[in-house]
Amino acid sequence: MNALSAAVGFLTVIPAISRGCALRWAPAFFGAVGLFLGVVAYGTAIWLAPVLGATATAVAVLFLLVLLTGAIHLDGLGDTADALASRSGRERELVIMRDSSAGPVAVVVLTLALIAKLGLFGALVAQGGFLWLLAAPLLSRAFLPMAMRLFPYARSEGLGSAFVSTPAMAAAVSAFTGLVVAAAILGWRGLAACALVGLISLAAGQRLARRWQGLTGDAYGALVEIGEVVVLFAGVLLTAGQEA
Repeated sequence: MNALSAAVGFLTVIPAISRGCALRWAPAFFGAVGLFLGVVAYGTAIWLAPVLGATATAVAVLFLLVLLTGAIHLDGLGDTADALASRSGRERELVIMRDSSAGPVAVVVLTLALIAKLGLFGALVAQGGFLWLLAAPLLSRAFLPMAMRLFPYARSEGLGSAFVSTPAMAAAVSAFTGLVVAAAILGWRGLAACALVGLISLAAGQRLARRWQGLTGDAYGALVEIGEVVVLFAGVLLTAGQEA
């Protein structure tokens, strides 16, 4: 329960009940927290779509997810984009990611990410692909501990440093949660989405880790955002293909 509470506190704005050594095992529950966020998105869409239509429902789902997560992953994506765009070397780029202000590149990347999510949410609601709204928050977080386990942390301290010793079993439990739920609700399409987000997380994580000699908390947030968009995009394509 301590580890679950720590996972909730790290990935959402819901306060953690306890901290301490439970942080080491918190990643085991990242998939469960992602499932909670996915259920909220799914339930909101199912409830509002008949009344508001696809576009307004997409806005509501996006707003609710940003509210529940405190935009922490979006912040990581923006900081990562600013650092990469600077091309100023490892040490300077790590400093840039700690700067609370957003540069022009971060603003552009975040705007594009939000527009992409809004459009993909709307397309899925219009196509009746509501289960993909559940799968996207789930899978993007379920496979994050895998990157935490495989790649070192780039700093000696920081928001994500508590997970530097993520046990292999914790990463496996989180990924297994994503696999089982995705397969149960989406069948082979869910398994395909798992493979896709897993491969992209590994590829992006490896590229960033090579650049910074490890990952950072901002990089973790960027991986979550990239994973969400990838799953949503896959959902739109596969749902359209299913209809055809």
